[in-house]
Amino acid sequence: DIGLLDLQCETGDIDWTKVGSAQIRVGYRDAGTSNFEEQVQLTSGSPAAHVQHVLYQPRRRPISYQVEYFLSDGRRIKDPERTTEQPMVLVNDPLGRTRKFEVRGVGDFVGRIAQIFLDLVYEDAANNYSVEQSAVLQSGSESLSQPYAVVGEGGGIVRYSGTIRYHDGTVKPIPSQTADGTIMVGDV
Repeated sequence: DIGLLDLQCETGDIDWTKVGSAQIRVGYRDAGTSNFEEQVQLTSGSPAAHVQHVLYQPRRRPISYQVEYFLSDGRRIKDPERTTEQPMVLVNDPLGRTRKFEVRGVGDFVGRIAQIFLDLVYEDAANNYSVEQSAVLQSGSESLSQPYAVVGEGGGIVRYSGTIRYHDGTVKPIPSQTADGTIMVGDV
C-alpha cells in the first residue's frame, strides 16, 4: 500500500446567486510523510474537484479541510477547519439557515401611536457577517416576522433601535439595545 490521499469535493445545496465560489484547503500531516496541502475552487460552472496525492505510506490520519466562501457582494465567510475519514466532502451553502426578526408593537396604535420605525441588525462578529433591515409598525400591522440568513448555527446577536412617532407629533427615541427573543416596542 503506497498510501493514497484521495478526496472528492462536491457542492451540495449552494445558492450561486449569493455565493461566487467556495475555496477548499485540503491538508494531510503525519510522521514519516511530507506535509501536504492543496487548494481547490468550486463554482457554479465547476461544482466538483478531485484531490489526489501519493503519501508513500499507508494513510493513518484523517484528512483536514477548510472551506472559505467568497460571496457575490464581496464578503468572505471562513468555516472552521474540519477533518474527515470519508472519500468525499460535500460543501453546502454557508447561508443555508434562516432566523427571524420577531417584533411586536405594544400600545394604542389607533389613538396614541402613529408609527414605530425600527432598524434591526443581526451581527455575527466571528464570521464578519451582518444583516440590516428596517421595519415600520403602525395601526393594522403592529407586528412583523422578517426572515434573515445566518452563517452556520447563527451564533450572532440581534440589536435594534428606532423611534416612536405619536399622533400628537412627539417623537420618542428607542435607544440601541440587544434583543433576547421577541422584540417588544412601543408603550412598554
